[in-house]
Amino acid sequence: MPLTGTKDGSMADIKIADRVPFCGGDCEGERGEHGEHGEHGERGERGERGERGHRGKRGHRGHEGPEGPDGATGPTGRTGATGATGPTGDPGTTGITGATGATGDPGTTGATGVTGATGDPGTTGAAGATGDPGATGAIGATGSTGATGTTGATGATGPTALAISAVQTANVVLVSANQVVRVDPTAGGFNVTLPAAVGFGGQIILLKNVSTSTNIVTVLPSGADTIDGLTSQLLTGDHFQVQLVSDGVSSWMITGA
Repeated sequence: MPLTGTKDGSMADIKIADRVPFCGGDCEGERGEHGEHGEHGERGERGERGERGHRGKRGHRGHEGPEGPDGATGPTGRTGATGATGPTGDPGTTGITGATGATGDPGTTGATGVTGATGDPGTTGAAGATGDPGATGAIGATGSTGATGTTGATGATGPTALAISAVQTANVVLVSANQVVRVDPTAGGFNVTLPAAVGFGGQIILLKNVSTSTNIVTVLPSGADTIDGLTSQLLTGDHFQVQLVSDGVSSWMITGA
């Protein structure tokens, strides 16, 4: 009875071969029923390795693997020909002004130019308004007595007494000398203007305050005359008294108080 074994030589699948009755060679009987499996026999020795089978079909493409590291940079190629110049772009914004550079050394002084012709003088400006008279300064110390001058010609005989004016209480302009001018500034200060000194040489004017008021009485000379070199004298005080004498030219001198 022939036996069949597995490919790897095991006895697990041993089967009883179909019985073939003896009939002289060409007849074939019916196939009998399978008998029961017998017990497994001992494992036979491993058979020789069979020939390599045909190559199977190509399997499906596997998943894409991770990206490999960058390769080394190849050598730089030759520079291509210069392309055509593009159109000029819009000008950029002006940059910030740089810091001022250091001052250079001064150059040599040039030759002095020719002096230009003197221009015509401008017109004289109008005279400013006369300022308010300042306060009377303190009387300076008496100077030493000068040498006696030559005796002048005898003047005309003056009046024997001084005229006494009415009491003045407001601005008044005097037109003569050799008089006592009475003033009363109780209602407020005012001006007394003297006559021109010329023509009244040696004559006097006596100013007398007949009140207890201390309001200021301002004494003014005529025109360009002066009073002791000043353009005004301020008089104040209870019952003050001041005497002035003309030099006959352009000034009145204070000779007593």
